[in-house]
Amino acid sequence: RNVMTSGYRSSSTADSMVPTEYLKLLLQYLSQAGELQQLAGDENTIRIPKCESAETATILKLLGFRLRNECGPEAVLETVNPSRAFLSIDSGFPLADLELAFRSERGFELPYAPTYFPVKFSQEYWMGMAPRQAKGGFIETLLRSPVMARLYVALGKMHPPVASALKAEIASERLLDFANVLDFFGGMFEMRDGKAVLPGGERSKAIWRKLVDVSPDEGAKFFQRLVELDDGWMASYYDSLARLDGPLAAYLQDPVRLERFYLALRGRVTSPGPARPIFRANSDLLLLATRLDIGADGMAAVPGGIEPWKRLFTEHPHGEYDDRLAKAAPNWSTQDDVVEAMFGMCRKMVENEPLRMFIAISNIDRGRGEKRLSPAAVERLLLAFPTFGHQFSLFGDAPGLSDQTIGAYFDSLEPLTKGRNLVRRADAIGTTQALFGLWRIFVRQ
Repeated sequence: RNVMTSGYRSSSTADSMVPTEYLKLLLQYLSQAGELQQLAGDENTIRIPKCESAETATILKLLGFRLRNECGPEAVLETVNPSRAFLSIDSGFPLADLELAFRSERGFELPYAPTYFPVKFSQEYWMGMAPRQAKGGFIETLLRSPVMARLYVALGKMHPPVASALKAEIASERLLDFANVLDFFGGMFEMRDGKAVLPGGERSKAIWRKLVDVSPDEGAKFFQRLVELDDGWMASYYDSLARLDGPLAAYLQDPVRLERFYLALRGRVTSPGPARPIFRANSDLLLLATRLDIGADGMAAVPGGIEPWKRLFTEHPHGEYDDRLAKAAPNWSTQDDVVEAMFGMCRKMVENEPLRMFIAISNIDRGRGEKRLSPAAVERLLLAFPTFGHQFSLFGDAPGLSDQTIGAYFDSLEPLTKGRNLVRRADAIGTTQALFGLWRIFVRQ
């Protein structure tokens, strides 16, 4: 994982990856450790029989030091190769014990055995996909190939039957091409009896076959096509739906909604995909899918009803968010229309304020039981979000607050943002923040 996230950076030409100082240093550690291991030999022990010996010269060269003064009480180790000396000190080599042995003119012994660990699918599988010019053993090859390292991480956290099937049926070069998608979303892939386990089960099988264009019964081929499709958006969608259970799963995994919401998410242009960056880029999709509130009727609970959200897109109180949704919003008539719009907003890496509004206000509304937010209260929250959205969690701690109290809260804050005297305004804001902080503690207790 560190090779992928910390080992490389894009070059100035953006067409290659350049090793970071972290990776360069790691390779130097491995190189020195390998040389010391050779000195330790088959017995896995570094032995220096006495100060005046050939082994002394060898180990001092490897460690980056030399012996000042003759062997005996005046013997002192001093740096001669700063780079190697740094590695020796930082890796914890017992230099003080070695120096003491030279001073007391006695032998020095240090157990120096390698640590073995299991390799997924054996070293031969990975070395078979390594570039021909690769030098060194398995670990060095893995460190010098961030794509291979990412695929190793991806297959390592997969459902074992899925990982084995992909390895057996798909060429390693093809897997490398989609290592990023497998890394982010492959952890939720599951197979049983050679068939893909689907979000929605048997009732959604026909829709998954239609969307992916491969039968789920074909197991590995189904997942191969899944990760190849739409630059990773299909795999991302599958990953989010596979995490659900209960009423939320029943709602989103309904065959009609499953297809409808995916088409909204995918849009017309699928690039860039959600797996392009080093870290997961579309966390909003995961939050929407897992935090969507479902009412007693099995339908999505849209805070305040449909009308406030229609006006958000049509009247643009904070500026137009999406031209296509602005044209479609006047025709919204059901909760599914609003949810579809929110899935469409998941594609926006930035400026997806409506989706964040929807998630934040849904979190408030969810805990209020039968005392749901009124349309007027939702309107007020939508208007306040750009300035006070980070304080919305306050209302989640106190679900018994009335709509009038929520409105009064914003009424009390708005004058604080308009004072001309900066010091007085800062004092007022700080005092208010402290009071509400205390109030929040009392409510929780």
